[in-house]
Amino acid sequence: MNKIIRFLNPNHIHLKAWSRQMCKIPAVNAVSAWKRKFEEENIDDSDFAIKCIISHVLDVDFASINNYNNLFLNDEQQEKFNKLCECRISHMPIQYVIGNWDFRNIRLRMIPPVFIPRPETEQLVEFIAKDLKPSESYQILEVGCGSGAITCSLLQELPEASIVALDCSRLACNLTKFNAREAGVDQRLNVIYHKVTEEQILPEEIEKQKFDVIVSNPPYVKSSDILKLAPEIKLYEDLRALDGGPDGLKIVRILCRIAETNLNKDGKMWLEVDSSQTHTIRDIIDKKFARSLAFLKSYKDLFGRERFVEIARQ
Repeated sequence: MNKIIRFLNPNHIHLKAWSRQMCKIPAVNAVSAWKRKFEEENIDDSDFAIKCIISHVLDVDFASINNYNNLFLNDEQQEKFNKLCECRISHMPIQYVIGNWDFRNIRLRMIPPVFIPRPETEQLVEFIAKDLKPSESYQILEVGCGSGAITCSLLQELPEASIVALDCSRLACNLTKFNAREAGVDQRLNVIYHKVTEEQILPEEIEKQKFDVIVSNPPYVKSSDILKLAPEIKLYEDLRALDGGPDGLKIVRILCRIAETNLNKDGKMWLEVDSSQTHTIRDIIDKKFARSLAFLKSYKDLFGRERFVEIARQ
């Protein structure tokens, strides 16, 4: 009878869940244990990764965490923290581990193996936004949209602009659409699943469309260097977003053809490339596209490397 009464008692029904919530341990204990494990496995960003995971699990602002002395984990949170730490110790990038990432003013959902936006790419968006007027209704093309980081940010910062975004990954296309909806900019976005090749550069529906701006963070790693990449990259990220062919510039050459044909006069193409490639890109334009394109300038990233190029349609 007592068992039946206890079963029927609504307070007892939730007793187990309540006890799991109330049983808390100091976060510093869990953090110390995992930090040792991370160091043993040569996880480079152990402090940063643990802080990201704690912030995510406890739903507290990353910047507000100065130390872990006043933070506590209940049983469910500890279980989640351990699970996410296991993912990171397997070299899964922290962006995939926690499932989202902040990019400029937008929080993006991140799903492996869609390419992870880097901090440098935020600079690329800043250069473009500063070059354009928020009141103008620009037509923009992004080739290789990935998670939608560049596209969503530009649409947010240029409220009259419209963007066509291409990617050869259906998952990336769907993720860009999701992130655009979350950012409230999807009404000015057309995402098209398409693989840019020398045989079919652009999808038929936009072959003749003109754009004011073309932007791309294309694959630029030499094929021979792919296996030399960090395990976080080569094990988890889509290598199609990284492999730029024998010299790393296969897609860049195709992008120059797109700019030659589909950029409006005085329109701009902005690229993020490897720091060793900016001079070669200038040579390609001067030798093969001099009548239609002009290499205007290269820009340094926050680490002082020449990473961004600005090209104009003449």
